[in-house]
Amino acid sequence: MKLRSTIVVGFAMLSVACGRQGHIGLNGSELISSKVVGGSAVSSKDKTFNSVVGLLTPDESGTGHIFCSGNLVSRTEVLTAGHCITDFEMSSREDVMQMITKVLAKIKQEDPNFDENKLFEKTKEQQRALFKDAFEKVVYEDAKKIQLYVGVAAPNSRQTGADVVDRVLISTATMNFMKANFLKKTVLRTAEDDRSPYGQRLDMVRLKLKAGLPGVTPTAVITPDEHEQNVRIGGTVKVVGFGLKVDARYLEGAVYNIRVLQDKIKTETDASIKATLQSQLVVEYQAYLQYRELYLASGNKNQVDLKLENYDHTAITLTSKVRGEEHGACSGDSGGPAFVQIADGSYRQIGVVVTVDVCGNKTHVAPIFDLKR
Repeated sequence: MKLRSTIVVGFAMLSVACGRQGHIGLNGSELISSKVVGGSAVSSKDKTFNSVVGLLTPDESGTGHIFCSGNLVSRTEVLTAGHCITDFEMSSREDVMQMITKVLAKIKQEDPNFDENKLFEKTKEQQRALFKDAFEKVVYEDAKKIQLYVGVAAPNSRQTGADVVDRVLISTATMNFMKANFLKKTVLRTAEDDRSPYGQRLDMVRLKLKAGLPGVTPTAVITPDEHEQNVRIGGTVKVVGFGLKVDARYLEGAVYNIRVLQDKIKTETDASIKATLQSQLVVEYQAYLQYRELYLASGNKNQVDLKLENYDHTAITLTSKVRGEEHGACSGDSGGPAFVQIADGSYRQIGVVVTVDVCGNKTHVAPIFDLKR
């Protein structure tokens, strides 16, 4: 969900986009007892959810890893998450600097005479206006580089997408939020930026396509009447996406704990304590292997049935239908659809997956309609 990370684990560097996961440390028993994200793979023969597409940005080879999900809601329109279009969380200094570099390059492109060394000569408001305008243009240009993958994908594989994005539709409120979130990470921050808090409804955008996706049947957004008849607290909501099968923070925790134990073992002189540490290291390494296997098995299209736990008119919370087990969305499922099945057996989209607390714990969805009071 808002989790975009590059994780170095053991023998390889694994990259997964769409979502930003912080580092946590877990002890061995917590790692082993933690349940992973449930659900099942969507078969390539099952066309029910072929409207669910993967988002990727190709590199020089023309391929890329799917970093987010989306749903074709009409012949030429895909509904996805705003943070899939631009990482407005920008939680690291590198992320902020990368955006500043893009913004300055755009300003220079628009005005060849622009001298960034004289930027300080402008008033703060003039600088903010300049940055806001360039930031918006960068967001729209980057969005048009996104390609759409149709199919179920193979786990941990690179894909080729269709270059069909014509433009992105972003509401004024959402764009204003994105601008404020960027500016408050810079020296141009003002109190005005802090008055633009995150709201799940702001994390939803539409991609307009140049043409339809061959062989793909849209799954429409639910109508008000269908919503009234089929959306219920406690009811079943299906989430479909290309996300991870395990919260990457568990994997990071195992790697961190292995390194800590290895360092302790190197310096420990007491044989008894050293033996205990070595036993703990075995447990941590087993946990690491379990999570690494799940991590590497991620990236194909999966579906999971969840319970509509809460609907507070601006946000939907989904939880596991099975007591004591964790099921739900994870990094890579961002932008994917939350579906309900209506009376005729077909599906309708009620919202867009935007965040999770911990993968498989609670899935938060930006609703398309309010639940009637």
